[in-house]
Amino acid sequence: MDTKKIDSKIEEAAAKAKDVASTATAKAAEVASKATHAAADAAGKVEKMAKEGGQRFQKAVESVSHALEGVAAKAASAVQETAQKVANGAKSTAAKASEEASKRE
Repeated sequence: MDTKKIDSKIEEAAAKAKDVASTATAKAAEVASKATHAAADAAGKVEKMAKEGGQRFQKAVESVSHALEGVAAKAASAVQETAQKVANGAKSTAAKASEEASKRE
């Protein structure tokens, strides 16, 4: 293989890595959003039940509701953190590939 073909392959791999990073970030944001919405829906349903069940039950339900919101926030944060790590890794790989291609020119 000549260097132009190798450079082309490196550039293709770098472009694919950037695409994967973008896709991963978008999917992670979507998952985080869905988790947040699901937790909010669950909290709303629990609060509705609490209003129907009386004050004592309402306090217990509020506690559960807060716990659900906390879990959703932690899940969303973890998903975003993982997506950012994947994106950073892909960007780093793409940058290294581009740098390597530049050296060969």
